[in-house]
Amino acid sequence: MGEYLQIPPKIEWSIFSRKIREEDLIRIFIEAVRDDIKYWKTIEKNRNRKYELRSIYYCAEWIMIPNEVFDRILGRHGLLGNKLYILYELKQRGDLRCDQEGLSQRIQIDMQRKEFYCLKRSLFKKIGAPDIIDLGRRE
Repeated sequence: MGEYLQIPPKIEWSIFSRKIREEDLIRIFIEAVRDDIKYWKTIEKNRNRKYELRSIYYCAEWIMIPNEVFDRILGRHGLLGNKLYILYELKQRGDLRCDQEGLSQRIQIDMQRKEFYCLKRSLFKKIGAPDIIDLGRRE
């Protein structure tokens, strides 16, 4: 029957499963952040802002998630083992802003420099759904 359908004798299924897995991981990651942001305070980043531990900061274009909060979100959704892959993929897509070395960025808030993962807000947009910042706890 395979000769009539012109099916090759061996198919490399790993190519297909890896691509599906990559796309699924990013989608699951986006849903995880949208789901868990309700547990964290979201604060607009500006010059006069006091630093608050374990809070997510944002501006018009970026959302800044502290490394510890990021790890907790991934852990709750079983994604912690895929953290480096997710960050690398986001960097390749231009959705992650980072320092020259590493995948995070040091940001100064209230005279303190802290490590954050800076992600584009547009990454989390869903048609007909509230903005990611509106899902978070407000001050």
